[in-house]
Amino acid sequence: MEVGFELEAVTPVFMRGADQSKVEIRAASIKGLMRWWFRALAGNYFGNNADELRKAESRIFGSTDYKAKFSIEIYCNAEPKSIYAGKFMAQEIYNLGYLWFPIKIQASRKQLCTYYPQGTRFNMILKSSDERVLNAALVSLWALVILGNIGFRSRRGAGSLKFNKHTDEFKKIGLQTSFNSKDELAESIENAISAIGEIIEREPIKIDDYPSYPILSPKSSYIGLYKKGEDPIDLLKAFQREYSNFRRSLRGRDRLKRLVFGAPIISFKVKDRRSSPMIVGVLPFGGQYSVKVLKFHTNPFSHNSFLNKHVEWGILKLFNQYLEEVRVWGDLSE
Repeated sequence: MEVGFELEAVTPVFMRGADQSKVEIRAASIKGLMRWWFRALAGNYFGNNADELRKAESRIFGSTDYKAKFSIEIYCNAEPKSIYAGKFMAQEIYNLGYLWFPIKIQASRKQLCTYYPQGTRFNMILKSSDERVLNAALVSLWALVILGNIGFRSRRGAGSLKFNKHTDEFKKIGLQTSFNSKDELAESIENAISAIGEIIEREPIKIDDYPSYPILSPKSSYIGLYKKGEDPIDLLKAFQREYSNFRRSLRGRDRLKRLVFGAPIISFKVKDRRSSPMIVGVLPFGGQYSVKVLKFHTNPFSHNSFLNKHVEWGILKLFNQYLEEVRVWGDLSE
């Protein structure tokens, strides 16, 4: 069995392959991201039982002992674009210099030279001889495209995608790929979680404490929408302005409160890395686009004792209020 799709870049894509200076969309990288989202969905049925989750995950995505039970093929006929045209950086990258600061730095050092611009189209094929496995791959891909992004700086708006064609297979399992209301999006999120439960044949479990890894559950995650507009880059610029203003409002000793957005924080000599629990992207919504903002609460925040001691999760909720996001799903109660 196989299913094909056409995907389109909503925001520039900076995924890289063996040559780290050049953009490349790799099937293995896409599969790895789908695996992450499968884990976030399936966590509702395992909680912190990592061993059982790993077994369920391996039955679909494979492990060191055996191969995945599905395959991905992905093609792009478009030529990548150079980040620099002569001495000048591409405008959409330059204008998002706060969100995409590492991209600017690496590009200036010639460590990153090309990218796929907005509007680039990709053809993808999923194949499996097992219908349940294929459905698990479909749900994981749906979550990646609708809720996540791909490539470098994917947690700060780069690499947002949308489905263009051949979405009937998603509708069969209760998943929409375009939304006219937040309730439609919330319903599809619930359906995605339920679909994974049916595939792995498990019932949801009660999770009393925050999980040790990101789980897309109503207790430990939150999804909101910020603004609507015609141009995804303009929307990210608006978000960038509010995000930078909010972070800069945390001055002096309060500067350490920025920690919840991710580490390191150079000014406090916090060198340990911790990926941000906040994922920002752009989603087609109501005939236009909207900024999607996802936040995941985990316990612990990090394996570093200093980071755990000083992280303040409540800052994420304050940022929600500052942005005046429209809540779609989930909660961030402390």
